[in-house]
Amino acid sequence: MTKAHDAQANKRRTGNFGQAMTAFPLPTLLLVHGFPMDGSMWSPQTEALRGTCDVLAPDLRGFGQDRRTIPALMTMEAHARDLKELLDTRSAERVVLCGLSMGGYI
Repeated sequence: MTKAHDAQANKRRTGNFGQAMTAFPLPTLLLVHGFPMDGSMWSPQTEALRGTCDVLAPDLRGFGQDRRTIPALMTMEAHARDLKELLDTRSAERVVLCGLSMGGYI
C-alpha cells in the first residue's frame, strides 16, 4: 500500500478535519452463504473487512452451527425472515447484501 493510498483511506475514516467520525455507525454488510455451506465460508472476507464495516456472516437455519428448529418445509422466504430478524435485533437500517448461490437467491 502506498503512502498516498494510506492517507486517502485515513481521510475516509476520519473525515476532512482529521477528527474521528464516531457519530455514524459502521455500515452493515450481510454475507449469505450458499448451499450446502455455512457462514464460515466468508472468513477471509470478514477478516479483511473487520473495522471497515459491521460484517455479518450467519449460518442459515439448518446449516453450520445453527441449532434452530427446521420446519417440514424450509423456504427461501423463511430464510429471508430469519435474516430480517437478525438485522432487526442489530438495529441495522441500511445493509449491503452479498449472497453466493442460494444466499443470493434469498
